[in-house]
Amino acid sequence: MSDQPKLTNAQYDFLRRLRENDLPTFDWPSPAILRKWMRRDTFRRAIESLQEAILLRGDLHVAAIASRAAINLQNHLQNTPVQHVGELAGALRASHQRLRELRQADLRQRSLDIREEHDRLSRRHRVTGEW
Repeated sequence: MSDQPKLTNAQYDFLRRLRENDLPTFDWPSPAILRKWMRRDTFRRAIESLQEAILLRGDLHVAAIASRAAINLQNHLQNTPVQHVGELAGALRASHQRLRELRQADLRQRSLDIREEHDRLSRRHRVTGEW
């Protein structure tokens, strides 16, 4: 049996409705309750997992729209009539911007990981005298 506390019914219901995009603002828990929930590892991991899933879904939507826009732009360049060329180009720009943001976030995270590892080793060196 796990020592980790489970989600309460209220927490589970909140996460389920949040996942389904069926959570009006007035149904959110109060800030104090949400802070209390976020202190629990189980709930915090569930929120982080849900956030990752929502971001992935959004990224897939942007990628699909960009792909469709690229095909339509190619058809336009081949003199096949396509409407809303400006919107298609905007979708491609949005896709490229999102990819740049993801790469920058990944680089920032790697930089933080390296910095944390350096700090950990420095603390260890101060305490034990060895690297």
